Amino acid sequence: MFKTCKAAIGAAVLAVGLGAGAAHATAIIGSISVQDGLNNLPTTPSTGSVSNLTGIQHAGNGLSGNCTGAFVGSCGSLNAVMTDWNFGGPFPNVIVVNGFTFDLTGNGAITKTPLSCNVSGACNDALVVADLVGVVSGNGFDPTQFSGSLSFTGSCNGGLVGGVATCQSNYSGGYTYSLSAQGRTQVPEPSTLLLIGIALAGLGFMRRKNT
Repeated sequence: MFKTCKAAIGAAVLAVGLGAGAAHATAIIGSISVQDGLNNLPTTPSTGSVSNLTGIQHAGNGLSGNCTGAFVGSCGSLNAVMTDWNFGGPFPNVIVVNGFTFDLTGNGAITKTPLSCNVSGACNDALVVADLVGVVSGNGFDPTQFSGSLSFTGSCNGGLVGGVATCQSNYSGGYTYSLSAQGRTQVPEPSTLLLIGIALAGLGFMRRKNT
């Protein structure tokens, strides 16, 4: 039983040590936006340019910009490699840019702005996929949770057909990812590790006492 107690105390010390290491973790703090055009736009009369989309197909490599914090070096004329995906999943490594990989794990509500057309036949619509979540890693940083949104804007030429705004031609659309990492890493908090260690030590003591 003495060995059991000794092992438990050792585990406690190890947990405290791991907690101290976690406290010095280098988490990612910063934000980045990436934008580009779209491939999966309608080619026939439709009630929307982007508002009916159920996924995203990128026209090419996205251009990054408006970066802060750890992502500042990822802005400018650098290209971001984008992965096509459906809003219902499965979710991919959605963006890889300048050594950072954004691994998307889910999204939230989808808000549509229906198509509207003016008297000259210019039509516009929009769509927002909220609450993107996942983990960003790379460039020597610890894997860090990120959140954000994906916004679409679209346009076309059209008008009212049977009282409904309808695109007829000249479809165009683009998107913007707005992503932010606030320093929340994927490692356990130091306080959690410390509590685990104390619990293990206590368990070992109780077993020794009961023998």
